[in-house]
Amino acid sequence: MLSLNEVIIEVTRKCNMKCRHCLRGSVQNANIDKKHIRTLLKQVSNINYVVFTGGEPSLNVEAIEYFVEVAKELNVEIGYFYIATNGKRVKVDFIVAVLKLYSICWEKEMCQLLLSNDMYHAEEGHYNDELLKGLAFYSKRNQEDYAQYNLLKEGRAKNRGKFDVTLASVDCKEDFEECELYLNVHGQIVNGCNWSYVNQKKHVIVENVKDLTKYFEKLPD
Repeated sequence: MLSLNEVIIEVTRKCNMKCRHCLRGSVQNANIDKKHIRTLLKQVSNINYVVFTGGEPSLNVEAIEYFVEVAKELNVEIGYFYIATNGKRVKVDFIVAVLKLYSICWEKEMCQLLLSNDMYHAEEGHYNDELLKGLAFYSKRNQEDYAQYNLLKEGRAKNRGKFDVTLASVDCKEDFEECELYLNVHGQIVNGCNWSYVNQKKHVIVENVKDLTKYFEKLPD
């Protein structure tokens, strides 16, 4: 069984905003098939750090709840989580799902639900964080840390970004412990999380998540 440091799960490519800084690019009408989540967890004994991303993760609450359900069923240990939401569609079902996720984490002090209240999201309309305020692990993004100079040259920010995204990625073949395993909506494993939907295709390291264990077995010691 695999012991993974960081796993990012792309639960949806749907979004209710069209931010000009978005590194993903144009939205797509796609949610992850639940079978990919189960297939991943069947190969894993523990995940230190799990991220739920999109798109806007609050638009696929079922995927988050299913992850919790299967992790409990298979006794997969989860350290802590990170979710960033734009806050435009925060309903009770999302809060419940996040609380269920929080309940299975053993490193609860590290869990974080972050509101993307930076200057780019503000252009798209107001957020609603009334339901979020009661969560001990809720916080807002520090706008000073998210200025334009931090944008990556991907997606909608391709002509505005200042950094080449390749500088932010760690090759899994070189450093398994530090790499970011990104499970996309198609059930592929991508090396790193900072790619647009279009460029993800160039960085797929496992075509089907069912072959993740085989991939690591072939890596040099």
